Amino acid sequence: MRKVGKACMLFPIFFAAWFPLQVAAQKIEIGAALGGFNYKGDINPFWHVANFRPSGGLFLRYNVSPSFVLRGNVQGGWLTGNARRASDAYLSEFADSLDLAFSTTLFEVAAIAEYNFFDFRNEKYRRWSPYIFGGVAMFMFSPAVTRENADPFFLQPSLPFGVGMKYILSRNWNLGLELGTRKTFTDYLDNASDTDLPTQLQRGNPYTQDWYGFLGVTISYTIYTVPCPYFGD
Repeated sequence: MRKVGKACMLFPIFFAAWFPLQVAAQKIEIGAALGGFNYKGDINPFWHVANFRPSGGLFLRYNVSPSFVLRGNVQGGWLTGNARRASDAYLSEFADSLDLAFSTTLFEVAAIAEYNFFDFRNEKYRRWSPYIFGGVAMFMFSPAVTRENADPFFLQPSLPFGVGMKYILSRNWNLGLELGTRKTFTDYLDNASDTDLPTQLQRGNPYTQDWYGFLGVTISYTIYTVPCPYFGD
């Protein structure tokens, strides 16, 4: 009886610390994304399906409310571009002589806010919702080119934004589809922006910046914890 009495005295203290953690835990999702990066810039002025390269990442979501979500993202993959695929006749004609092709690995860390158009996982257990997102990111890339004046790597900011769709598979599991693009502040993602020194031919437009984007699926797990502890004798 004495042990039970002590447990009853400690329970309010334990519950005061335990309950906020349970509420927070039910708002947390951990997940992964798998899909492809794409690029547009000086070498390929328009998105081209042939430029898709594998990309994947991990994320942590905090569901502030059924409508508003905060997300932390880490993602990596490859980017590529080749002026032979450009619709611009000048770029495609001088693709080889100006070395208008590149490939690079890219690693991104982002802080993102999402807005669900429907109250996702509300009291009526809505199973799906479209959403929009936007945020800030830092990314590192290293274009692999044959030119002697190629820079080894860059660390740059970007602004990710886009749309997506979420669907509840079960009490814990969620499936998603996301399409997003990144506004960068560099024209050297493809290492083509200036005039070619040997030939004096223009390799790109120095007054525009390059872009990259992501299309893929997401899978996430919503953390739920044991409802209540048991105090024995």
